[in-house]
Amino acid sequence: GIEISDRQMKELPITRDTWHGDWNYTLRPTRDTPNPP
Repeated sequence: GIEISDRQMKELPITRDTWHGDWNYTLRPTRDTPNPP
C-alpha cells in the first residue's frame, strides 16, 4: 500500500465525526481540486 507521513495526514482537510472519528470522517475537497470534465 501507499504510506503518507504524519505531516501529510495533518494537512488533509479532514473533519472527524463525533462518533468513532478514527473510522468516520469527511474528507473535503480543496480549491486546488480540478473540476470534473
